Amino acid sequence: MMKLGEKAILVVALFGALLVSVSMYLIPIIKPNDQFLELVLFILGAVLIIFSVIRMKKF
Repeated sequence: MMKLGEKAILVVALFGALLVSVSMYLIPIIKPNDQFLELVLFILGAVLIIFSVIRMKKF
């Protein structure tokens, strides 16, 4: 597998947190008719955060 440095893992975790924050706070302000985008952003953000936590334990 590709090795990621600590800075890259931190960037991935921050991007995941940004996606979760956008899905929780910004998307409801816009109030779209379907909540598909909100759900996709939340799941993608959670996956990125979990990925970075798993990768950090290997260091």
